[in-house]
Amino acid sequence: MGRSSSEGRSYAAVVHQHEPTSITDFTCAACVAHLVEAEFQLLPESDTDVVNQHLSECPDCRLFNEQLEGTRDVLASTPTPELSDDLAEVLQATQVDLADGNYAASLSKLYRIAGALDLENADELVQQTVLEAISAGGTLDLGDLGDRLAHTAAEQKGQATESLDEAGNGSHDYDPDSEPGELFYPDFYQEGPDAGRFIESPNAWGHTLRLQPEDDVATIELFRVTDSAIDDLPELGMRLITLVDIDGVSLEQAALGLGVRKEQAAKALNRARIHVRGAIDDYLQTSDPG
Repeated sequence: MGRSSSEGRSYAAVVHQHEPTSITDFTCAACVAHLVEAEFQLLPESDTDVVNQHLSECPDCRLFNEQLEGTRDVLASTPTPELSDDLAEVLQATQVDLADGNYAASLSKLYRIAGALDLENADELVQQTVLEAISAGGTLDLGDLGDRLAHTAAEQKGQATESLDEAGNGSHDYDPDSEPGELFYPDFYQEGPDAGRFIESPNAWGHTLRLQPEDDVATIELFRVTDSAIDDLPELGMRLITLVDIDGVSLEQAALGLGVRKEQAAKALNRARIHVRGAIDDYLQTSDPG
């Protein structure tokens, strides 16, 4: 599936035209637009039930969601960046064996998290975070350390360290209209008896998304596709998909660190995932991975 002909329309318009009101008028377009909000239980319980029921009954949406899950699996397998010289010195200086047994790789991921959070003095903050964990006798749990960095980012940006869900916390509004137009997004019928349904059913991927070892040519090419797709994203989507899907930071802490509300972060993450899934789909349909 190539880039949607609906890309010229605002994403907000696509979502708002299909806000869920009841099971009788809930559509594929609405389901796709609310997948991340349902995943992180940010919708009213009745709306989450509607999304889940629609997924159980609609083959197109179920396949689309399964492909998004496959996309997340690929992103979670993104190779760890090489350890920087500064962080390598920290590793040598601590002389500590942490329980996770993958110290260097975790440090590298933590540094990538700091970059995605746009932290000032990222090197120093990563080192400080790690040394504090070691001093406290803890293990290098990447999720916990990532959340700690997110709190640091929130403090740097002048945010309160509690949840940004409550009004008046100074969080930045997410504007879907600010996103660039050239992103993958499925086409839906806009009127008639099929309004809100996929114009074209999602392509079947079969077994072609199974990752081979990191040095396999097809795997290298697939990571190239996802890296390129992430580079195409607006800044907020790029940072969120890196933090949440690649490095495993919780959506709540990623939103906190980036200064946006969870609901806004969920919309941006949903849009980012859909774009990366579209890039993978385009690659699979136009190449012969074998």
